Amino acid sequence: MIDKDNLKSNESVGTFRWNDSIKLLNAPAFKNEYRVLLKTLKEGWQTYLGVRFEECADVEKEQIIVQPHQLDGLSFSMTLVYLVLNLRLFLKESITFVIMGATAKAEERLFVQTNYYEELTNFYPKTTFKFYFVGPELSSQRNLKSHQVNERLFGTFFRGQISEFLIDQNIKADNTPDNFPKDSTIFLGYNPGFGSGYDLLLNSWCVDLVDLINLDYHVIFTQANDYSLPLITMKKVNKRLHGVVAQPISIASRGGKKILIDQL
Repeated sequence: MIDKDNLKSNESVGTFRWNDSIKLLNAPAFKNEYRVLLKTLKEGWQTYLGVRFEECADVEKEQIIVQPHQLDGLSFSMTLVYLVLNLRLFLKESITFVIMGATAKAEERLFVQTNYYEELTNFYPKTTFKFYFVGPELSSQRNLKSHQVNERLFGTFFRGQISEFLIDQNIKADNTPDNFPKDSTIFLGYNPGFGSGYDLLLNSWCVDLVDLINLDYHVIFTQANDYSLPLITMKKVNKRLHGVVAQPISIASRGGKKILIDQL
């Protein structure tokens, strides 16, 4: 079930490694009363999952049934739900996310094949979300194409490095395109791995990280492991980028490991 192909093809291992033999199950239908769960996210997954998946409960065993890939996949969107809450971005009519290091097997697949990213529009019904997924491991079939999930959730895919994307969109230190306003645009990398010690992966990020230094945007990296070597190294890189790193915020646990987010 776990995809091992990436271990022998110079692809990054990544966080979401379920192969195509696994049919990704959608989250249950959302109810408006679930929006109160926003207040519970600081406590982790337990309350959210208990209520959100109540219709999947085994009454006799008093258990909530959540498939492992659902928990993995929802960590991508729920990280953003929690981020929007903490940065008070829900006050904006529109929010743009540039997802750096996106891959076909993870972000692209989750955005196109599941309803997980709809948790953003479920919890923030007055906000429009625009995504740009950027990464050399996105599929060539979807390159430069867009996908609409619902009337307030859109995604565009760019197969290439973030530095190439910046050139393509004419985003420079002295130029801010209208569709990338600095007060509502977030550059985010999910567990990018540039602190993993793999030179090939680190080198692929070097130009991108240098380019990001010169932009006055919110730049955020998430970490899907506990306080390990990659997180320590990433925090050092983050400090070099911005001079200050906020304390990690624990937003969830998955398989005994905390999902952490560094807000820069």
